[in-house]
Amino acid sequence: MLYKPSLGNGRLLIGAGPYLGYGTGGQWEADENIVIGDIIHDDHGNVNFKKDIADGEFGDYLYGKPWDYGATIIAGYEFADRFSAQFNLQLGLANIEPNIDGSPPEDTIRNIAFGISLGYKL
Repeated sequence: MLYKPSLGNGRLLIGAGPYLGYGTGGQWEADENIVIGDIIHDDHGNVNFKKDIADGEFGDYLYGKPWDYGATIIAGYEFADRFSAQFNLQLGLANIEPNIDGSPPEDTIRNIAFGISLGYKL
């Protein structure tokens, strides 16, 4: 939902709504090698999205549940019905911490993202 009341020579943009996301993969990188116990691992690797860590692959150490959902908030301004600038914030509501051998996780991981957009209407 987007509310656009007139303000000055343009319109204020205020909005909110749900989002749904599905993680497919990616890459991670650290400043130095990772040490787990007495094993030294590379400073980079693949991001895997699995419901359970037991389904993971050797050498890939960062996991999260693939489905994510949450709320989006938008605030911005539209200038003279042509240009716009917006700030958006996504607040994850789903716990994406994977299970461990079928047991629910003890910790909670939630996504938080933000962005800035500039636009022009044709």
